[in-house]
Amino acid sequence: MTTWSDRKRRLELYVFPALGSMVPDDIRAADVLDVLKAVRDKGKARQMMTHVKTDISAVLGALWRAELLKENVCARVTVPDALPEAAERSSKERAVLTDEELVRYLGWVHPEEPYQKGVLQRQVMSVLARVFGGLRTGDEHALVWDLFDIENAGFAWGYAPRKKTRKSGGKPQRLEIPEIARPILRDWWEREGRKQSGPVFPALRGERAGKHKEGGSHAHAFRIDLRRAFGIDERKPFEIIRKNNRKLTRYRWEKARELTPREAVLFEETDSTLPVDFHSWRRAFNQALADAGVNAQQAQALAGHASLQAHERYLRNSQKMRTMPAAAVPHTLTAAIGISASLTLKSANQNDESRVGVRGFEPPTAGTQSRPSTRLRYTPRGRGI
Repeated sequence: MTTWSDRKRRLELYVFPALGSMVPDDIRAADVLDVLKAVRDKGKARQMMTHVKTDISAVLGALWRAELLKENVCARVTVPDALPEAAERSSKERAVLTDEELVRYLGWVHPEEPYQKGVLQRQVMSVLARVFGGLRTGDEHALVWDLFDIENAGFAWGYAPRKKTRKSGGKPQRLEIPEIARPILRDWWEREGRKQSGPVFPALRGERAGKHKEGGSHAHAFRIDLRRAFGIDERKPFEIIRKNNRKLTRYRWEKARELTPREAVLFEETDSTLPVDFHSWRRAFNQALADAGVNAQQAQALAGHASLQAHERYLRNSQKMRTMPAAAVPHTLTAAIGISASLTLKSANQNDESRVGVRGFEPPTAGTQSRPSTRLRYTPRGRGI
């Protein structure tokens, strides 16, 4: 099972503490429901409760099919609704970085050498997630060099693992690698020693160094990278006194300035969005397909979605500015606004011989007759009213 590690983690967190010491025959539907309510009370979304119920059902179902249990009591359990705040949060969209912000991130190098490779790894992962099939984090962890066209260092194509959809019958997808990503991937390959096999993005530290990553999220480290790349946090020196009374200069990262409104959307939860994380690149990939006019069926295939409904979830973006097509604007209304503005301007000039500049009426000067406040709100024709 491709998601065994996730299931094991959920069982350890939520199920074993409550049901692990019970004999399977003694487990009742009420016991399973109590577990789900405990998950709910921790502020988790309804989807997490559904996952936990499925995990319990998988264990009890195996015993039932082996005729060791009379029934799988999970069939009697209805997943409760999430707490209001959790339900509201699960409906929020994930903030998405612009391509300009991606370029800014890629241009940043960590000033301390021990951390440079970790940052570079996340940068290469960001590029692939953005332009190569909108890879999920689990897909990137599953990537091996065997899946890429490494003959003559071409990197013209590669296979997207699609771990999430493979359990429902999906297969790895062969996709063209956009030319803009090829030199970036080739550079990472050369830094990794031109390997012919093994994980593309291995663990860099600890006992699993060089092996596949197991679960985990890059969101925290990714947001730290972005804050530093954008100049929100800066590396500043400070001095400490050693035991021999000598001064030693060290460095630490400190907040250098307040967030701009745009940065607040990226790094803080708002009424409509969640902070940016690594899955934001997948959302950016799908939105870019829609902006390019790619039809839904082709976009679904490129993104590796199991259904059109799953694909459409990524296209909801209340933060994206929509532009009204010119053909959809009533031209008669436009003409009426233009006539009204012209009459207002003519009346104002006749009354006080005022001058109108590009920015509208100038404020009255000393010794001149004050103008009505309505005239000060005038904007030249073509700039609105």
